Amino acid sequence: MTRIILVRHANTFEPNDTPYWIGANEDLRLSNSGREQLSGLKTKVAGLIGSTERTVVASPLKRALTTAEVFEAPIVTDTRLTELDFGGWSGKTEAGIVAEFGEDSLRLWRDRCEVPAAWGLERTRIDGELNEFLTACLDRKLTVAVTSNGRLKLLGKLLGGSGGWNVKTAGVCDLVYADGVWRIMSWNG
Repeated sequence: MTRIILVRHANTFEPNDTPYWIGANEDLRLSNSGREQLSGLKTKVAGLIGSTERTVVASPLKRALTTAEVFEAPIVTDTRLTELDFGGWSGKTEAGIVAEFGEDSLRLWRDRCEVPAAWGLERTRIDGELNEFLTACLDRKLTVAVTSNGRLKLLGKLLGGSGGWNVKTAGVCDLVYADGVWRIMSWNG
């Protein structure tokens, strides 16, 4: 059996900040509130995996690497975990996205994981990268992987999840590969 604990990086915005979309090209550090989330995240993941030997893999972005450090193991970077490039949405608030691209575009991403044309991304390429990552994990018993919400949403959909693929900051998802199939054991815990 192979297991992957997927982790969304901790907060990059403070509670009173107006959040905006940050993608592959915005390499923000964790905020103070994000750093405060790390001890709870460490406890949550330890409750799932105990002291089992693991490989820690993370996106090369600062927010993912800093989050991965909490697992106290060598970190392997993997660009297949890098947040999506949100194209014309990057740096915009949700109100700004709606004003420029329309409510439907935002809703389709949120509700159905439909990649907007404004991002200029090929969904088949992203799915291919995610499948390559999953295949690479088959060589390990346990992987803890730190990434961002865009990749997690698309991975949840790729694996046949039933919707609600959004993952909160410092949220955790648990995947198990057995009998030739990846199974979602929990999502956004």
